[in-house]
Amino acid sequence: MPKSIWDTATHIVFERGVTFRKAHSRWLCSTATQAVCNFTPLDFAQKTDCRAIFAEVPHPARPLTYLIPRDGSRMLDMRVQDAIYHRKWDRSHYNRHLQIHNVEYCLGLLLYDCKQLAVNYSLALEFTTAFPPPKSDQYTVSRQFELYYAFDSAVTAAMRTLDSYRPLLWHGFNESGQVPNSFKRTVASASRLPDDVQAFIAEMNAMIDTAKEHRDCIQHYFSPGVHTDFADIRKLGIGFWALTAWLPDNVETRSALKFTYDNKTDALSFTWELVNGIVRLFEMLAGHIAEADPPKHTA
Repeated sequence: MPKSIWDTATHIVFERGVTFRKAHSRWLCSTATQAVCNFTPLDFAQKTDCRAIFAEVPHPARPLTYLIPRDGSRMLDMRVQDAIYHRKWDRSHYNRHLQIHNVEYCLGLLLYDCKQLAVNYSLALEFTTAFPPPKSDQYTVSRQFELYYAFDSAVTAAMRTLDSYRPLLWHGFNESGQVPNSFKRTVASASRLPDDVQAFIAEMNAMIDTAKEHRDCIQHYFSPGVHTDFADIRKLGIGFWALTAWLPDNVETRSALKFTYDNKTDALSFTWELVNGIVRLFEMLAGHIAEADPPKHTA
């Protein structure tokens, strides 16, 4: 995570919902045991495999919230704005102008939903560990619907965002005819995509396919959270409580009775990784299309 965020943030949420808040220049974590009550977010990051996902930074008008990237670069929110406003898009073309604004809206919604999922993890962990079972380092809690509400919204927004890329993938690289009606069909039919874009999409395919299976189940059948609304709470080895909301391995079965959880896929971690990839793909598209399509009018 960029060092500046360690210095400026007053609220940081890690994977598994572990949350640090700064009060009077001191970091506090309400789900830490007495043994680690003096840990800072940096201490926690260095001693666990949990990655920082969400940060809140003070601002005179209202706190600013950011999604932290997995690669330690600029905040995902800032990278989206850079790709939209600091590239030389041809905005003289009405359709291209609308396409970029549609992408901006969809990405904004996706970032918002992922942040909300991180906040819901944080709140659920703090609530469920306020009075943990005695002499227990692991237990399961049910009726954690807020976690699945936010996941449903985020994974649906993710597929919607990928769909918003279709005109860029098609017309942005001079394909002719009607834009195919799905992200996957567009990628398969586009013959002029740059090699690096094709390779990156190939790397993301498994994650995109999983996200689509979840979206389709939510949209056309039921949300997995309807039947599996539980979360596991366990104490990490160094003394912090942590939360996991599991995603089924085989959501394509469309049957909660057949769901398995052997892959140990956490909803927040999966969503955050997906968002990172979707933002990176847009940056790549923006770079290629802006270079090939400079503005026709300059001030």
